Amino acid sequence: MSKTYFEKNADVFGLELGHLDFEPVHTEQTAYQKILIADTRKYGRALFLDGIIQSTEADESMYHEMLIHPVLAHANCPAKILVAGAGEGASLRELLRHPFVQEIDAVEIDASMMMAARNHLTKWHRGAFDDNRVRLIEADIFDHLDGLKGGYDAIVVDLLDPIDETGAFDADCLMFDDRFLQLLKSALNPGGCIVMQIGERKMDLADVFPKLRSYFSWLKPYSVLVPSFHENWTFMLLAEEDRSADEGAVETAMSDTQKLPTSYFSPLAFKFAAEQADRFFHASETDGK
Repeated sequence: MSKTYFEKNADVFGLELGHLDFEPVHTEQTAYQKILIADTRKYGRALFLDGIIQSTEADESMYHEMLIHPVLAHANCPAKILVAGAGEGASLRELLRHPFVQEIDAVEIDASMMMAARNHLTKWHRGAFDDNRVRLIEADIFDHLDGLKGGYDAIVVDLLDPIDETGAFDADCLMFDDRFLQLLKSALNPGGCIVMQIGERKMDLADVFPKLRSYFSWLKPYSVLVPSFHENWTFMLLAEEDRSADEGAVETAMSDTQKLPTSYFSPLAFKFAAEQADRFFHASETDGK
């Protein structure tokens, strides 16, 4: 008899989501979260944190390619990068594919998560944790950022989803905290760029745009349908300087990225993702939603 695992706070059209032929590979309760790694029928190996799906073998490349490659293009070939939330190591993998990346500070509060990924999510990190360009830092991201004045050409914020314990959107979560946004801004070098994953597109994300704009003059959301999330997932590029004037350089950088073998990312995929998000959030702001 096959096992079925039902995700916490996960429903589509009022239907609860279950994973068939569910075989746990690793289960661990850490000081911060419950880690569950399992093999599933539809998505292959999958990572769940506190009962919520985070990444799957079938489509993690879609998520991580779209998280990483656009920010590199908009930051003009950054040399030193901060990753807030090293997690399964897939963000590091994508960053390390670019020869211009010289240093990565990978900050993760839960060392047990990185160890579980090392042992059970090798298709995700592919040895990235051991690359000599990567410095693994076990720390709270606030502590790491506190007191920094510049230092990073690009920052990747891949923290837990902005939801509360009921699964509702949480505009007061860490990613939208005033102190956190100020620390990010202070840690960014001139000309640098930040990317955040900010959750499901259906959430009231437009409500946080004014706060983000109070710290960063240029925002560019883009949304990608991630099959295992059953939702359009939104990312946000942030910078102090308007990137619109640099479109030629950005397009060139994205074209260079396309020379790498990618599963999903392309300049056209990013353009479509940005256009879809722009239409959605512009309509939300206009309607006052």
